Amino acid sequence: MKRNNNNNNIMNLFIKPISNETMFLGMIGCVMAMIPIILLINNYAYDDGKLVCDNYVLNSYLYALLGFCVIGLSVFFEQKVRLMPMLFGNGIIIKIISFILILVIFYGLSKYITDANPKNILSIHLAYFLACFLFGMLMTIILVLGYATGVLYEAIAITIGLTMLMAFIGYKYGHLFITINFDKVLSYALFALIIWSVIVPFIINDPFTLMLSVAIPSAIIFCLLLMSYNNKLRKNQKDCKVPNYPKEALGLVIKIGNLLADIIQILMATKNNSNRQ
Repeated sequence: MKRNNNNNNIMNLFIKPISNETMFLGMIGCVMAMIPIILLINNYAYDDGKLVCDNYVLNSYLYALLGFCVIGLSVFFEQKVRLMPMLFGNGIIIKIISFILILVIFYGLSKYITDANPKNILSIHLAYFLACFLFGMLMTIILVLGYATGVLYEAIAITIGLTMLMAFIGYKYGHLFITINFDKVLSYALFALIIWSVIVPFIINDPFTLMLSVAIPSAIIFCLLLMSYNNKLRKNQKDCKVPNYPKEALGLVIKIGNLLADIIQILMATKNNSNRQ
């Protein structure tokens, strides 16, 4: 009976929109968190209104923190308007079209942030805001699941710890052992994992074991990607002329966000397995 009640509570979080008051308070909290980050960015990333290369890694992470605040705004907004359930709750054709459309928009924003002249500060920042907002909408379901099952805050703490560890190893020692095209190897591993995630439902019946079989290798891959990325930040810092911090930050946001999603799934699965014993 208790398990059925928990399942009903979880379903209600997806079906029933949050109140205007909850959305307002949540978004105000995110905006309040953004203010000191923006002040720090203004202090460390700019000099007389111009971007500077000093504190390159710090500024990249400050922009990533700003991006996660935008994701917070997006999650509260999505919980109110329920856009994703409307798009993905229809027939298979609508689901596929919606998914492809979202990927195309996100890729276009990412491509613009990467290729634009770093001096186009306003347009790059707007694209960064939109990219993080869209990424947040995509992450809403897994974040709500983590909250509903009581593992969200633990997952956030673990993700922060792993991010700090990978940042330290990658920045401090990455140049000692990353001697090949590490990202290329990991992209192959990620592609293989996608294929595995399609095949594994035909092999494993238990949903939580299935979840672990995908989330654990995915978490390992994204940890290694974070380590490699921080090694790249160290190199980019040396070669910097005009920094593009939103580009660097978006790479961090995507990797850390995916790692968080994996940790949530791992904790959900292990918690369920312990409850069944």
